[in-house]
Amino acid sequence: MNNEGLSRFKEVQTTDISIKVTKAETRPDRIMDGGELRPLSIAEQQAIMWGLERKYCSVATELIMLTMLNTGARIQSACTLRVGHIKEAYDELKRTGKSWVFIHSHRSRFPIDTKFGKPNNFRFPKTLIEKLFVYINSELNAKRMKSSFFGLSDENYVFLTEQSNPFYSSRSEIRKRQDEAAHWVVNAPAFSPQNGSTFRANIRNFIARVRQDRPELDEFAPHDLRATFGMNIVRKLANDPEKRFTTTHMELAVKTALNHNDIATSRLYVNFDETLLNVNSINEMHEAIILDGYKVLEAIYGENRV
Repeated sequence: MNNEGLSRFKEVQTTDISIKVTKAETRPDRIMDGGELRPLSIAEQQAIMWGLERKYCSVATELIMLTMLNTGARIQSACTLRVGHIKEAYDELKRTGKSWVFIHSHRSRFPIDTKFGKPNNFRFPKTLIEKLFVYINSELNAKRMKSSFFGLSDENYVFLTEQSNPFYSSRSEIRKRQDEAAHWVVNAPAFSPQNGSTFRANIRNFIARVRQDRPELDEFAPHDLRATFGMNIVRKLANDPEKRFTTTHMELAVKTALNHNDIATSRLYVNFDETLLNVNSINEMHEAIILDGYKVLEAIYGENRV
C-alpha cells in the first residue's frame, strides 16, 4: 500500500530448486555421541594415571574421573552418586564375592541423574567401590557432609566440594529445595544449582600440570572420559588372544555399556581406532612426500635458496 492508500500486487516467480549445503564432517579423532567426543589414547590414559599418582588433583576430582573412566557415566551421573549407593554396593560385593556390582540409576532409594532421565545401569569394578567406600568414611568427607544440605545422611552426594556443595545439583535436591515448608529448607543458605563447572575447572588445572611433563596428554572434556570407557571395551575385545569376539559382539557390548538408543552410535566406536590409524597414516605419507620434495629442491638449488 502506497502513501495514497492504493494497493499494488507484484508478480513473483518461484522455483523448487534448492541449494544443497554440505554438512560439516565430524573430525576423524571424534565420535558423535550426544556431541563430539574424543576417546583418549592408551598413552594419554597412562599420563592421567601418572598425574593421579602424583596427586595433581583433589581426591574427589580423582574419584570422579575414575568413575567416568570405569563406568561410562556422564558428569551428571557420576556427580549425583549418593553415599547410600556406595554403602549398598560395598555390602553386596562382600555378600556375593563378585568382582563387580551394578548400581541402578532409578531402582535404589535415591535416583541418579541421567541424560533425559533415562534409566541406566552402571557397572562398577570392585576396586573402585572399595576406593569410594574408604572416601565416604573419611574424616574429610564427614566434615564436608556436616556442612552440606543433606548432612550426614545416605542421601548425600559422594562428592562434595571444599565449600560442601555438590559438583552437580541433582533434580531431587532442586525439587526438595523448592518445598519451602520442608524442615531442611527453612535454615538452609541461599541455593545456587551447580552444573559441573567446578569439576571442569579442576580437570583443566589437572591437564595443565600433567602436560608439563607428559605432553602426550591433549586437552579433553569430562565427557571424553565416557567415550574412552567405550573405546576401552572395543580395544579389549579386539585384542582378545583367542579372537572370540566379532564386530557385532563389540557393537552390542558398547551399546549395552553406554546405554545407546541406536546401535549405529555404538558402531562408531568399533571403527574409531582403525579410521584414526588410516587418517594418521595418510597424513604421515603426505608429510613424507612434502619433505622429499624439499630435499629435491635443496639438492637442485642448495639450502640457502631464496
